[in-house]
Amino acid sequence: MVTSFAAGAVTMLLLSRKGRCKASQWADKMRDEITREAQKTKDMTEEKFDKIVDGIRPQYEAMKDIGSEELNSLVDELRSQWKTISQEAKKQTDTASQDQKQKKAPTASK
Repeated sequence: MVTSFAAGAVTMLLLSRKGRCKASQWADKMRDEITREAQKTKDMTEEKFDKIVDGIRPQYEAMKDIGSEELNSLVDELRSQWKTISQEAKKQTDTASQDQKQKKAPTASK
């Protein structure tokens, strides 16, 4: 959540009022995609995180409503917060694992 706010804040500062809503939407979407990919990666490192960002970035470069300056700023912001995003992804993965274990656990019969 904190990372999403930070990415959104950077984007909003860079764009005019007219484009803020769209920019916030694609910034949140990009961050969510990076988080999902980070959940699949064990032993996250900054290099692995950068590869995830580099893999997702081309999708956003192709979008017409995103300027390269705004995208570069967002990517830089996301990369600077790789530890926070990685920790968030790990927490989400751990929570999902615990939920699955609880569903599979046998219930006591009466």
